[in-house]
Amino acid sequence: MKTQNKPILTPNQITLSRLVLTVILFILWFATSDLTIRYIICAGFAAIFVADAWDGLVARKYNLSSLMGIYLDPVVDVISYSALCLILIDTGLVPLWFFFVYFLATSLAGFVKQYAAAKNRIVSASILAKVKADLVSVPLAGWFVIQNIAATYQPWVIVGVAVYLFGFKFLFDPDEKHTFAIRTFLLLSVLLFIAKPEHISLPNYYGEIYLIIATIMHVSSSAFYFWDNRSLFMPEDQSDQMNRVEVMSNLIHQPEGSSIE
Repeated sequence: MKTQNKPILTPNQITLSRLVLTVILFILWFATSDLTIRYIICAGFAAIFVADAWDGLVARKYNLSSLMGIYLDPVVDVISYSALCLILIDTGLVPLWFFFVYFLATSLAGFVKQYAAAKNRIVSASILAKVKADLVSVPLAGWFVIQNIAATYQPWVIVGVAVYLFGFKFLFDPDEKHTFAIRTFLLLSVLLFIAKPEHISLPNYYGEIYLIIATIMHVSSSAFYFWDNRSLFMPEDQSDQMNRVEVMSNLIHQPEGSSIE
């Protein structure tokens, strides 16, 4: 069997397809009130978020990373996630304060990237940002379905989301830190569901857990951008000294026989 030398769609083509689908689904949501169609729209957003992980897999497998992808992919992530947040705000599920926290955290992270670019440095997505994007996206798409579907099927939707997150390792082959972080938060969520108070309905409890975990992830991801790139905001002499210390530290801890490019 011949090995395919290039993918059906390049990462940038996948990203642009996600953008177009986001716009279509957002418009369609406000053009209809049919519950079944809205379920399909939520499934479409879930597919958009899954495709985000897919384009990363394609980029790694075929070595198709590009400068355009580094900047375009996170922008489409923000647009698609914001679109779904606005849709769920319209339904009354997502509170406005949550979207403000997300917008603030994302804007500050964007500031770090732009400031770095002005200093001729490229800041790509951190491991925490990647985990956040994978952890909080598909569960958000399932919230509306869980809230409106018959009680008999609500646990199965939650199980489906959990299976997707647990199987992320097998689907998209992320690194071990990525897998560990997702499964840690998944385990935490399972423990919280086991401890669910009887007086709170399953959909409402799902929403509360989601808001807590997603808020923590959005804030910590933004804070990590500042911490990981703190040398950008130091005086030039301190920044240069810090860079030299980091290089020396990497050399000291580098395994024998390896090299730093």
